[in-house]
Amino acid sequence: EEDEFGTYEDRIRFLVEKLPEHGVTTVFPTLSGTNYERVARTVRELRKLRGKYDGARLDKFQFEGLYPSLKRYMTKEAVNPSREHTDYIVDNDYSDVALFHVGPDLEGAIEWCDYMVSKGVDPTVGNTEASAEDVFRAADHGLCQADHMFNGFKAMHHREPGAAAAVMYDDRIKAQLTCDGYHVDPVWVMILL
Repeated sequence: EEDEFGTYEDRIRFLVEKLPEHGVTTVFPTLSGTNYERVARTVRELRKLRGKYDGARLDKFQFEGLYPSLKRYMTKEAVNPSREHTDYIVDNDYSDVALFHVGPDLEGAIEWCDYMVSKGVDPTVGNTEASAEDVFRAADHGLCQADHMFNGFKAMHHREPGAAAAVMYDDRIKAQLTCDGYHVDPVWVMILL
């Protein structure tokens, strides 16, 4: 496939070679969305290109938004997490997968967290309507990070602590936070810190 930016490989090569000019030496390719065939194809393509060019190193994969429960991220293609589905996405190879995110309130999410941990992958929470209890339960099964803290989380309510409150409360869970002044208001950044 080629477009105005060239082939897929051209675009990856450009990024890998350009990023060190800005101090970036390593990239965790982050794949997202519920177009599962496209995500699986991208995994295969990136694996072929690893180490092929000088520049920023393509490190392990991070997957976000593949198993969402927050309504605004739901598509007709969205599925619940399962070992079979995730095996398909990564071609049964977890050796270069670091993080994989899930809505812990989805059917099958707890068993899926156990499976990810058995493969050496850290389950993360994001794009979710989960309650605090859902997140605590998932943390009991290895969930250890929050992806895009506050973004893709149900808004917090003082009588219904959701996923964001659970992440702030539970020391087992680390929060990935985008501090660009756009994704998260600086007041929330300071509260989280």
